[in-house]
Amino acid sequence: MNKEVIKMHYFNARELIKLNKPKEARQCVLAILNSSLEYYHSLDSIIEKKKTEEFMLKWINVSKDLYNKGITNNVLESFGLLSNASDCNNISITDDITEQGWCADIFEKYKNAVIKIEASTNHFISNGTGFFVSKGYILTNNHIVYYKKINKYHENIYMILGDKKIKIDLLFCDKDNDIALCQFDTTKCCKYSIIKFIDNYDSLKQGADCLVIGNPFNLGLAPFTGIIKYTFDKNNNLIYQAPSNFGDSGGPVFNRNGECIGINKSKMQTINDNKVDGFALATPSIIIKNRLKEWIG
Repeated sequence: MNKEVIKMHYFNARELIKLNKPKEARQCVLAILNSSLEYYHSLDSIIEKKKTEEFMLKWINVSKDLYNKGITNNVLESFGLLSNASDCNNISITDDITEQGWCADIFEKYKNAVIKIEASTNHFISNGTGFFVSKGYILTNNHIVYYKKINKYHENIYMILGDKKIKIDLLFCDKDNDIALCQFDTTKCCKYSIIKFIDNYDSLKQGADCLVIGNPFNLGLAPFTGIIKYTFDKNNNLIYQAPSNFGDSGGPVFNRNGECIGINKSKMQTINDNKVDGFALATPSIIIKNRLKEWIG
């Protein structure tokens, strides 16, 4: 989509509105819609399509008004020409339709649903990622909160949300599937969002795009993308190809729709004594949902 072309049509229409020429202005609005429709058909992301649909609906209504009623308050407001409207020289007519990609959209939407996890015993510290799955509950990897060297769970577990470091309590764990559920005091953390799991994991296909939000090397939350290789291996793992790094463990794995399909847990090093290039493992959401149902209903 050429934003400059859309803006040109917008400002041309705005000037025609000022001159009380609704028919001529409508032609410019139709040009905006045609350009937007071409962009819509080029999209793969459901999220971006939804945004474009909302954008187009607004201008369809403006076009209808101009055709049926002339210059209405809705038209004036859409062009920033009502007496109480701000000057639209700085309008964001196309800013609502992102061109930065589905990955940026999902990260922006869910970055408040993912947190850094810090677990420690004495002077040993383990860093990873976790995410909110229900009010007061956080999911992370078992291996993040478990101190393998002494065969015990860490004494202190914290979530780090922004500049806050909040103690959390380990409630349940599943070593085999590498997941752990922690609880926190909701009065100490009032601003967060909950991640929704995919309804039907069986609908996930090999070759599908995926995105993970993690905490690489404890530098802070960041997204990375990959491709689904296998929805299940012989050990019931989701296998995807992506550059997962230390600290990314415990992060949610999303499909393009922004639905969680699993929890990232580790890199694969070898298969049948052969070195693996960039394969990562995740626990599928269908297993997670079953555990959460057992643990918290």
